[in-house]
Amino acid sequence: MRPHSALALATNPQAQAAALGSLGDSHRLLGEYDRAQTYLQQALSLAQTTQNKPYELAALHSLGNNALSLSQRHQRRAASLTRQGELDQANSQQAQAKTTTALAQTYFQRALQIAIEQNSLPDQIKARLNLQGTDKTQLAELIAQLPPSRDRIYSTLDLAQQSPNPELLLTQAILLAQTIDDPRGASFALGALGQWQEKQGNYTAALTTTQQAILAADRAQAKDSRYQWEWQMARLLRAQANNPAAINAYEQSIATMESIRSDLLNADRNLQFDFRDSVEPIYRELIDLRFKTNSPAQLTSALTNLDALRLAELQNYFGSDCLIRASEQAKPGTQESKTAILRSVILSDRLINVLSIPGQPEQITTTAIPRLQLETEITALRQQLETYYNPFNPAPAQTLYKRLIEPFSPQLKAQNIDTLVFVNDGILRSLPMAALHDGKGFLIERYAIATTPSLSLTNTDVGGAANRALAAGMTQDAVIDGRKFRGLTNVAAELKGIQTILPGSQILQDADFTQDRLGVELKKTQFPIIHLATHGKFGAEAEDTFLVLGNQQKLSLTQLDTLIRKVSGSNELIDLLTLTACETAVGDDRAALGLAGIAIQAGAKSVIASLWSINDATTRDFSQSFYQNLKTTDKAKALQATQIKMIKTNSIASRPAYWAPYVLVGSWR
Repeated sequence: MRPHSALALATNPQAQAAALGSLGDSHRLLGEYDRAQTYLQQALSLAQTTQNKPYELAALHSLGNNALSLSQRHQRRAASLTRQGELDQANSQQAQAKTTTALAQTYFQRALQIAIEQNSLPDQIKARLNLQGTDKTQLAELIAQLPPSRDRIYSTLDLAQQSPNPELLLTQAILLAQTIDDPRGASFALGALGQWQEKQGNYTAALTTTQQAILAADRAQAKDSRYQWEWQMARLLRAQANNPAAINAYEQSIATMESIRSDLLNADRNLQFDFRDSVEPIYRELIDLRFKTNSPAQLTSALTNLDALRLAELQNYFGSDCLIRASEQAKPGTQESKTAILRSVILSDRLINVLSIPGQPEQITTTAIPRLQLETEITALRQQLETYYNPFNPAPAQTLYKRLIEPFSPQLKAQNIDTLVFVNDGILRSLPMAALHDGKGFLIERYAIATTPSLSLTNTDVGGAANRALAAGMTQDAVIDGRKFRGLTNVAAELKGIQTILPGSQILQDADFTQDRLGVELKKTQFPIIHLATHGKFGAEAEDTFLVLGNQQKLSLTQLDTLIRKVSGSNELIDLLTLTACETAVGDDRAALGLAGIAIQAGAKSVIASLWSINDATTRDFSQSFYQNLKTTDKAKALQATQIKMIKTNSIASRPAYWAPYVLVGSWR
């Protein structure tokens, strides 16, 4: 029974308290911490009113966990803002993290007091494990008083995680799991001991222990632990220079993880942010190892792994398995003879680029450069490109051109390539490739350009006639989450211009630009194009990614996707979604994931979006020129023609700050 249903059926205060607690926990797992707090506080009040101590304890533990999860979100936001150079906002997030951590400690302290009064040993241990400054010796003595059980195993493992020398505790957990015949508990305990041995450099012992952990996971059918120990096995084999066996172990780890992908996505939303530590490295270490072999077969496999990583990154960002469906529905089609695919991989010590041209073997270049140095260069270039009033200095753009494009220039010329499709990695996603410079001109002056997060997610079917649009926008100021978004004074002219170029288009402006009205118009008429001239923000988390509606409400990408798919009555994609006043945080590769995945998440074949906010008079002119060009050519070439026109003007619009932020994501056709 679902928590909401249970709450509706509850007929007495105790049942209501239980249902509210379950409902609060469900919202916490979804990352909806404010709603979780509301329900859990109601559960606590009911439990206190009815003097039901077990329910009161459960509510306090849940409130503490909810506060800890919220604190971790504040810490992630602070880290993202620090990378962007927004130190004041970062400090504010750190302060909120400190406040919510203190609140969590208050809940756990109250839970401990009640647990002691009720003589509940398991609840005492649960509270003490979460309390800061707990006496570890006393805690170990309390855990030892528990009867042999799974609770005792996991309490011992939790305590071991907090210990600088966990070997004795881990050994105790292993023996206990064997005593009560708990293979799942044994798997986690053995795996943790193998990890400790790995850190100590005792690879022989670690291999044996890790193999035992895998066998225990098999016996328990615990794939959520097995993939971790298979990855651990791969690291150990790589450390011993047994690369073929290491590659096999990495492959097995990924295969195991893929088999439970949906389960991982539906787990605690906060745990999904362990992706950078517990999922992404598996792919990157395997890709790194394969590129080092210089084997054509391994190269092909590395490219497959790279595409799988892109999908996993996007699924983690959006916290949804809808991208799995998208990958199954995508129709990549045949790569055109004059289109080249450029993939990038940023590793800790080097940048790898792979060029794919139809009928030609893949070409690979490797540039030895520390990841941090490359990210610093990219961030500096992005910040320079955003500068409106200073003259453009092409030197940084030339440096990156030499790393990414110049090594492939002979092949591109020889094959008469006219379109480049970038599948970029990390922070490169936040950089407009059009602004790279060869010393004579910008890359966009030579090639039409598109980006895509993953070729397997890109539907390159040629769309129908782009003859009408649903064009919406806001001209009035809006305040969202305390932040003011200025009104876009030229939006009315922008929307009217689109309607003139594409007769049959429908305009929604300001008060008419709402989620409900969008749904009504989309249901009434099939629009191949949706054009939204409104502020949008791509943040480091999907929860921080949204569009601003005319009624000062937020529209998430998930809500937009639901709108589009619901009214279409199928999984049919719209041909083009245009967002002309968005911004993507500079210096944060997770923020760029929102932009990279928007085409798939929003149910569109292609997206035209801006990387940073632009003068909306320029946006008006850009939109009209683009849609006029789109009547006679594909999207990539229409964008190219529009940007070249801006470059050639004798006005301030010729500077990259005005034309470079517009990027085409998804299908270039």
